Amino acid sequence: MYGLLVVQQIIAATTNFVAKFANNGADAFTIVFLRGCITVAVFALWFAPQYKRLPRLQREDIPLILVLGFLNIPCNQVLFITGLKYTTPPNAALAYALVPAFTLAITVLLFKQPTTWIKVLGIALALTGTALVLFERGIDIRSEFFLGNMLELGAAFSWAWFSLIGKRLSERYGALYSTALAMFAGMLWYAPVFPFLPTTIPLAAVDSTTLLFAAYLGIITSVLGYFLWYYALSRIPASNVVVFSNLQPVFVTIMAIFLFGTYPSPLFLLGGACVLAGVVVTQRG
Repeated sequence: MYGLLVVQQIIAATTNFVAKFANNGADAFTIVFLRGCITVAVFALWFAPQYKRLPRLQREDIPLILVLGFLNIPCNQVLFITGLKYTTPPNAALAYALVPAFTLAITVLLFKQPTTWIKVLGIALALTGTALVLFERGIDIRSEFFLGNMLELGAAFSWAWFSLIGKRLSERYGALYSTALAMFAGMLWYAPVFPFLPTTIPLAAVDSTTLLFAAYLGIITSVLGYFLWYYALSRIPASNVVVFSNLQPVFVTIMAIFLFGTYPSPLFLLGGACVLAGVVVTQRG
């Protein structure tokens, strides 16, 4: 199980670079739409032959599925891909390393789960490390770099909610079917508003390279990556799953060195160490 989660985090790490490259060929709204269409098409082809054997949806789960879909595409994917237009893949990955801290904060503040001062200290340490990295160029709320970092934090926060809510569905309907439901619900929200969004390029004008990037995001990330995440959530506690998000900045940093020859700054290393230490303290507290 943990080996599958490592594979899932490698996929997530590559997603940072693919989404960054895709931004060069189209706007984020168009990339998200293409990604969603490809994902939905794959799931439709997969589940169509077995339609009559699929689990029957419980009425009380339908609002939950709709919430999950909204968190998935209009929130997480739009924020993530838009943010990568303005910030770097390592910064985006570091934002996702905060998912365990966000998850704990949600369960404590909203679901009244008991906690300890050690866990609170761990969250504070993780947030401090993130602040060191995300604001290493200073705090200029008018800069695109600041905007990109804030969007990635929003994407990570929505992913924490997506994981918490999705755990219940994955346990009831299975990982693959739950992933499909999240994607269909997400496009149900997103497709009607897409024609009214401020896109910069017509769908017919999207080049083949950008379509290839969208296909990777739709098939490898949204189908395989999401499935592995939900598969793990259906079998082990959510807190044990989300902690694997801490591997993402490590993988992204290594990939950035090999792909671009760019080495992390001392402040990034310090902040990243604080984030990882904070999450370890939180999990063991």
